[in-house]
Amino acid sequence: MGWHSFELEWLRKNRTQGILSLECKLTFMPGKLRLFRLLLGSLLPARLRVFLMRRRGAIIGRGVSLGPLSIFQCGKIVIGDGCRISAFTYFKVRGLLELGEGASVGLFSRITAAEAKIGPETSICRSVAITGARARSILTTGPRCYIGDSCTVDLYCPVTLGEEVGIGGNSRIYTHGSWQSELEGFPISVGEVRAGDFCWMGAEVTIFAGVEVGEFATVGGGTVMRRRVPPYALAFGNPGKVVLQNGDHIQNTGDDGRWELCRQIIEELAEHQEWTGCKVEREFSADHSKVLMDGMLLILRRRVERFENAGAIISFGRMTDGLILEFENAGVEWFDLDRRRCLRGGTTLSAAIRSAFSNHGVRFQTTARGKIADAPDTKRGRKPSAAGAESAS
Repeated sequence: MGWHSFELEWLRKNRTQGILSLECKLTFMPGKLRLFRLLLGSLLPARLRVFLMRRRGAIIGRGVSLGPLSIFQCGKIVIGDGCRISAFTYFKVRGLLELGEGASVGLFSRITAAEAKIGPETSICRSVAITGARARSILTTGPRCYIGDSCTVDLYCPVTLGEEVGIGGNSRIYTHGSWQSELEGFPISVGEVRAGDFCWMGAEVTIFAGVEVGEFATVGGGTVMRRRVPPYALAFGNPGKVVLQNGDHIQNTGDDGRWELCRQIIEELAEHQEWTGCKVEREFSADHSKVLMDGMLLILRRRVERFENAGAIISFGRMTDGLILEFENAGVEWFDLDRRRCLRGGTTLSAAIRSAFSNHGVRFQTTARGKIADAPDTKRGRKPSAAGAESAS
């Protein structure tokens, strides 16, 4: 008796375990082989992987970074310029996986979905689990969203995040909850979750099925939210309740207050660079701040009306399109606080500036070189007027 005949005879004698084992051998071996090939491919150099993925139909932009053991099992792949995919990430998307320009996915994160569209410059941090295995398992995020470390997103139903939505670390979003039989009358919860533009959900927030968070709304850390949060509202607690509406928690800082905050951010940046070992020289006055860091000059002005030679220029007031193009042609990084825009790409100085402002919740939409005239202004989150509050209610 040959080995294969002996094995089949043994499986017949052990019917329960044997049939299951035989089914596993016949059904799952092709999947294991595919996964094994993907694992081997994920160890190839990033440039070679990009080349091979393009040969198989993937659309991948320039400057894309693929970490080792980042695995893609997707129907269609579209990855924009400058995306960063860390090591040990896993994407299993039956349909389209789309990552916008400058998007990033952190270490040990995974996305399983029917479709996933990640907006430009969106950051999905470490150990994020976004999982769903249905036709309605659809994830959509706008540009510049943030999903913090160790978040969990249940994609039984669609989850939609608007522009510049932030979710703090260890938060949970559920679109489905059931265990006891609905046939016997027990309740279940099923519904998609939506978050409007520029809203913020703090660390360890729990959002349940069917909840909609309005634009510019704030959900405090540790909140367990089961009901809708209106635009410009503040909600917190367990159970979560809306405690302030119509932007009553937003301070009217005025132009002078915002200018002083910008000067404070530049001072903090200079202190941090000095702490890291840079040689820093400072010059502050009523209408400008100048910081020289290891030979790179940063200038903040209340209004920039003419060209200045520097490493980076920050204008509190709006700059003209022509002046911005002049800075670009001279290789000067520019930041327009009125438009909330800056030059795409940039140097380490540019990254440090963006990080310093981001610590205070100020983010810049990046603009391609030479395209400032085509870029619309971004929405602002200032306190709504009384008329706007009445219409919202």
